[in-house]
Amino acid sequence: MSLLCLSLTGATLQENLQTLQSCQPSIDCYEVRIDFLSSIDLLAVAQFPSMVSETLGKTLPAILTCRRPSDGGHYQGDERHRLETLLRIMELQQVESSYQYIDIEYEEAETQEYRRLLESAQEHALQVIRSIHILERGASQTFSYLETLSQDSTVIPKLAVNIRGMQDLLTLYRQWQSYQRDSRFSDRRAILIGMGSYGVPTRILAPVWNSFISYSSSLAGKRAASGQLDPATLHTLYRYHSLNRQTQIYGIIGNPLQHSKSPHYHNAIFQQANLNALYLPLLCDDVAAFLELAELLFMRGISVTIPHKQQVMKHLQWSDTTVTSSGACNTLIRRSDGWYGYNTDCLGFWDPLARLLRKRNRTLPSKALIIGAGGVARAAASELLKRGCDLLILNRTLSRAKKMCHELSKWYPSAHCQFSSSIEKPPDMIAEYTELMVQSTSLGMDPNIKGDPLPSYYFRGHELVYDMIYQPRITTFLKRAKQAGCITLGGDVMFSAQARKQSKYFMQNYF
Repeated sequence: MSLLCLSLTGATLQENLQTLQSCQPSIDCYEVRIDFLSSIDLLAVAQFPSMVSETLGKTLPAILTCRRPSDGGHYQGDERHRLETLLRIMELQQVESSYQYIDIEYEEAETQEYRRLLESAQEHALQVIRSIHILERGASQTFSYLETLSQDSTVIPKLAVNIRGMQDLLTLYRQWQSYQRDSRFSDRRAILIGMGSYGVPTRILAPVWNSFISYSSSLAGKRAASGQLDPATLHTLYRYHSLNRQTQIYGIIGNPLQHSKSPHYHNAIFQQANLNALYLPLLCDDVAAFLELAELLFMRGISVTIPHKQQVMKHLQWSDTTVTSSGACNTLIRRSDGWYGYNTDCLGFWDPLARLLRKRNRTLPSKALIIGAGGVARAAASELLKRGCDLLILNRTLSRAKKMCHELSKWYPSAHCQFSSSIEKPPDMIAEYTELMVQSTSLGMDPNIKGDPLPSYYFRGHELVYDMIYQPRITTFLKRAKQAGCITLGGDVMFSAQARKQSKYFMQNYF
């Protein structure tokens, strides 16, 4: 069983108690981070588990931790005083309601104070979590660190590693597998944490990876470590307490990912269908390294977003015509002989636009403007060219727009596709293409919501403006178009259309 722990990072014990009350439906245990307290009342900290039991009406396992700055903590005193503080708290505990665990950092050359602290933990029946925090170096020595921590069979080894990219995450998992397969450690409870944005999957996958504890922080408070999620998100969105070694894994790769609604959409579908499946976000800077990790995790399906929709194509065993004609792939399905690629953005782009045209009793314009030259732009361009629409592609990097036009023209030789730079091309020279304007860049996407791909363009009210960003629903670009009286279409309808198709592929591949 993997426990979901809430790290309490309030400045006061009362603040921590309130946080614990609001989060307790989602958690299995909690960690009192006394290095976050504005002042440390030793007796009050010692009696905190008793206060929690009285307030909640039940006892939750508690971890006592005082982290030093070199390990990512905030304790300001010297090392001897820090260890003495932990020792005194243990001595002041009430036997009937005390801490069950204490986190003590590993030291190669342990001082007398360290040995005394370990002996005291044993005397007071506290299980010792022995931790190492790797804040600067990567994950290459994961196995050796865990092996070192496991020399004492009475402690729970804990390794927290700063994950700097997908290659680090791959290395971390490979070495974790080696550790768990080693007969010396196969029955050990151990904790593995990948810190930082690239390490988020380790916090979600703890029950799948068989890591004993995953740590979380309240949205209302400070994070105890980089990459921590709030417990309600882990419990509800990712169904942490339903995950196990048999859970089938799906996910989305991209950079950035904080805007993505895909985990909410696909996890809800899995839950409604009562499937033992998980969809998680994987920040990705290296597609090849990710696909190696995906093989190790036996991932069944993958959504692909900015900026990887073209790069994944070289890793496909087979491509659907939507991929080959658009030159982009947003869906990977794992078959027995490799990865199969699809592009549900094509359907996702066209279906909402076709419905709007029918509703307005309009036909597709003969010319259209596409802003951007990424994967979503290619899907939109492919659908429009297929229907005989001539295009002008505007992109900040002219070479990308030129390449996109050249590749698409091979599939649609009868349609006309030209390109220009949105910086170099004055707005009055694009007027004949603005009856339909398709915005496919990330400019205006959360969190940079003030971005505008064509800030100097003056809407005249006759344009049909389609912005494929869905977070926020109304971008700065779309807002300007609405204010001018234009017909507008937001990216939320496109997201829903492509996600429905994507979900069908995922569900068909579940077994």
